[in-house]
Amino acid sequence: MPLRDTEASFGTMREAFGVDSDEPWVLPFHAYLVRGARLTAIVDTGVGPLPREFLPDAEGHLPGRLAAAGVRPEEVELVVLTHLHVDHVGWNTLFGRARIVANRVDLEYFREARGDREYFRREVAALELDLVEGEAEIAPGLRLVPAYGHTPGHMRVEVGGGAAHLLGDVAVHELQLADPGLAYSAEVDASRAAALRAELLPRLADAGVPVALGHLSPDGLGRIRRAGDGFAWEPLR
Repeated sequence: MPLRDTEASFGTMREAFGVDSDEPWVLPFHAYLVRGARLTAIVDTGVGPLPREFLPDAEGHLPGRLAAAGVRPEEVELVVLTHLHVDHVGWNTLFGRARIVANRVDLEYFREARGDREYFRREVAALELDLVEGEAEIAPGLRLVPAYGHTPGHMRVEVGGGAAHLLGDVAVHELQLADPGLAYSAEVDASRAAALRAELLPRLADAGVPVALGHLSPDGLGRIRRAGDGFAWEPLR
């Protein structure tokens, strides 16, 4: 279930993707609720509460979205962080009883690159994290799979043995589906991120399975289909 934390812009299309447009890139910021018979989990936790340095005028709505889904924060047993960018860890401290899983390489990178940021100190460094490396079964029916490039330890989540895929920021805009080689300015290793898309998107399109992408509209849930030399986005609703 998608939980939209907020929607805002922090740059133009030119700044983000190098395309010939100075229109603001307005994007949603989604978290995802995964519920099973024996598990309640959240994948990524959005931008977080105000006040904050990133998107200082955009209110985060994750607690309200969670309440509307009938879930109290203390019922969440597992938080999975696809990576440690500011807009994916903002409500970590809301889930005080949860096991929080992150990638060890990502933690080391962000500790060096962003260790002085308030968000990192509060929502990452101050917490006890369960660190994984490489592919890992983190709960029944939930498997973390390397998807490196966007960040050094970026991960995607396979649900139910591959019945659905939560892709984090493998692609952050439909332009990166149409042209998997298109770089995004926040990618730590743009060539590796492009290579991942070139390898992964055809498999997901041919399988026809539902996927989630954290910044696509309307709620980040859809399927990827082949379209010419690239791919297109088909929202589930």
